[in-house]
Amino acid sequence: MSFSNYFPSDLPSESPPDDGRDWSGWADRNGGVDLGLSMLRLTIVAKSDATVVLETPMVSQHVRPVPPGVGVLKPAPGGPDVNPRRYEIKLDMGGRPWVEFEDEGISRPAPSWLLNKGDVEQLHIWARADDDKLHEWTMDLPLLVDGRRLRIPIDRGGKPFVTVGEAHPHKYLWRPGDEWLSWKPREDSSGC
Repeated sequence: MSFSNYFPSDLPSESPPDDGRDWSGWADRNGGVDLGLSMLRLTIVAKSDATVVLETPMVSQHVRPVPPGVGVLKPAPGGPDVNPRRYEIKLDMGGRPWVEFEDEGISRPAPSWLLNKGDVEQLHIWARADDDKLHEWTMDLPLLVDGRRLRIPIDRGGKPFVTVGEAHPHKYLWRPGDEWLSWKPREDSSGC
């Protein structure tokens, strides 16, 4: 797994952090967005003893052309692939994104939990776009808590998440060390 972002126009003047895990904050500060993949982690904390059933999230999006800019990538250090239980959202499936729950790479029914007061569960959400579009998206998380239906809005503080598809035709750069190098993800992915 790597860390990738998209900047309208060109690279920011601020140098990126050495650690790719810090690139999201760097991109936010400099007007960048996620490239190809947006990863969220939601935490559910039980305030009382309850049975909680997750239903499939409902994703809404606005799709538009990608403004000219640059895609950037920071290769992740080696190690095992990370493949947590998660909701996988395919943003490039048309007007209504495809959403499914995956466990060990296999599509499965969504989880349900019996939570005692103070128990915590984490939910991973990965939104992908392999097309050449800019996706502004939000979602609602439907929950059934002790038989009562709730709908929790998920966004970025009242703003949508933004994910640019990897197939946009603009410039790509990657940073394996201290300098930027050209990167062509569709033609040559050998150093990534």
